[in-house]
Amino acid sequence: MKIALTGHSKGIGAAVAEVLNDSCQVKGFSRSNGYSINTQEGRRKIIEESMDCDIFISNAFSDENPWAQTDLLIELWEEWQGLEKRIIVFSSSSTHRWEPLKHGTRGLQYRTAKQSLECAAEQLWNQSNWPLVTIVAPTLMDVERTKHLNFGKRMNPDDFTQAIKNIVFETGHQTRKLIFNFLPVEDGSKEN
Repeated sequence: MKIALTGHSKGIGAAVAEVLNDSCQVKGFSRSNGYSINTQEGRRKIIEESMDCDIFISNAFSDENPWAQTDLLIELWEEWQGLEKRIIVFSSSSTHRWEPLKHGTRGLQYRTAKQSLECAAEQLWNQSNWPLVTIVAPTLMDVERTKHLNFGKRMNPDDFTQAIKNIVFETGHQTRKLIFNFLPVEDGSKEN
């Protein structure tokens, strides 16, 4: 099985690549190896080099162009329309809960972009069965990108990657949406 993975060199993407490399051929696309989802040309290059893949995992998020992940999903879906392939998009559980603007509007922009991604995925999966589109919305992960955030319990990336591996190899059913969340934390020191 061949899997394309954006954002494969750090954080969640690196953990997913590591766990899938044991049983699949993973093609990684990150800025570190010359790929970017920020422009249409960059996305086109990624899509062209992913045409022989069975599964595309969209992990990369761009602070410079928060809508790039949604654009990539739509552009890839158009190329793969009718093909028995799968697209897995990583969203965020923040789209499913209200959060105060503790960190300014950057968090609002991130949440809105991820909501857009989920809305697009839901629209596409209702257009046709193939490619199969799956939304995975992890909670706050214990990775380098989120170290600066000083709130909330963190999910272990190993637990998350095991869930992704299960989705990749699932048979007999189709996961459409998987949302991870922790119970709310009142003051940061005591869990409910």
